[in-house]
Amino acid sequence: MKKLLLLAALVVGTATGFSQGNVIFNNFNPNTNFRLWTNNAAGSASNLTLNTGTHYTIGLFVGALGTAEGSLELVGTVGNAGLQPGYFSGSNPFQLPAPYGPGTAINFQLRAWSVAGGANWNTALAASAANPLEIALGSSTIGTVTPGSTPPAPLFGTAAGLLNRGFEIKPVPEPSSIALGLLGLGAIALFRRRK
Repeated sequence: MKKLLLLAALVVGTATGFSQGNVIFNNFNPNTNFRLWTNNAAGSASNLTLNTGTHYTIGLFVGALGTAEGSLELVGTVGNAGLQPGYFSGSNPFQLPAPYGPGTAINFQLRAWSVAGGANWNTALAASAANPLEIALGSSTIGTVTPGSTPPAPLFGTAAGLLNRGFEIKPVPEPSSIALGLLGLGAIALFRRRK
């Protein structure tokens, strides 16, 4: 009886291990709304979409349905090298780690950052705080998807919960720089008014 129970446990464990959910971790689509764009020097001059060099890391963050943005976990990254402007290519299918199996809805978010910012989002946030005009960051809205097995589920699309457009990756000026700029504009306005 013990051997039978052990065998059953092994079969269930093996089946669980092979039943991971799959998604399409790229934004290839002729619809330009699905492209990522930037306003820094690494963007294309014509349409400001990401150029084809390796300038950005795109990360896929996931969590159980209802997970808040700050609690989503990074499950995969990809660069944007060698592609048409605005596109990135992760795996298709991209296998999500346990416990994100097929048939169970999850929250997800895409975040992108300058390669110069480091290997992960938190490092890029710190680098951006230290050098805000050189490190660009951006993130999508939080989406909802039900991972499939075959076929994998897309992250971009027009169905409810999917990302229906890309997002901007841009330098984020630190608050003190913004405050100084506004103070300068106020001083100019004040002096012009007195004349």
